[in-house]
Amino acid sequence: MKRKSLLILLFALTLLQLIASNCYSQEKTVIPEAKFKLLSELMEVNGTKNVLQQKIDAIIASAPIENKEQLKKMLNIDGIIEVLLPIYNKYFHIDELQDLVKFYKSPTGKKLVEVSPQLSNEAMNAAIGYFKEKIPQ
Repeated sequence: MKRKSLLILLFALTLLQLIASNCYSQEKTVIPEAKFKLLSELMEVNGTKNVLQQKIDAIIASAPIENKEQLKKMLNIDGIIEVLLPIYNKYFHIDELQDLVKFYKSPTGKKLVEVSPQLSNEAMNAAIGYFKEKIPQ
């Protein structure tokens, strides 16, 4: 159990290191307010913020009791989203963001968010099965 807790803590610290180094290695990007709001809304409606929060909660829940408070302070969803926004800003224009938000608010977009985790798992399992059949025993 202690080994698992240490591995989880190491993973969380590694994740933070990657985020921090990415944040400091990039120039500070100034995003216009209207685009910032759209980017933030996209993170919400496409499920990114929810998935990240679930992963953070899982890391904290499985951490040793003595590390939980420190992890809660370090793993801040708003800080992580703030690091992601300049990346999305680089690849999408404001009109594309409006289209994406509109799509994810539609019934089809909501369904995509809902089924994506299962779809990803099934696709990964199918790919693994495919490769297992191809590899000689």
